[in-house]
Amino acid sequence: VWTGSGSWSEPANWSPTGTPNETKKAAFTSAAAGKEVEVGTAAVVGALTFGEDGFSLSGEGSLEIAGDRGAAQIEATAGRE
Repeated sequence: VWTGSGSWSEPANWSPTGTPNETKKAAFTSAAAGKEVEVGTAAVVGALTFGEDGFSLSGEGSLEIAGDRGAAQIEATAGRE
């Protein structure tokens, strides 16, 4: 669960501590968390969930979702939500 603010790759921004990987879900469900998420390098997650409005993923990195239904890739583009 995203609980921080800023960099996706900062382990302390996630609970439990550590960035999600291809076997874990990246969940954005905390209303208290920072809404701007910087994806600075390539990242892979098992699933992506949003339970709150207003989150924005941006940066130079790509985000791949490697779930049970096959892989999808989201390119994070600065200034886009």
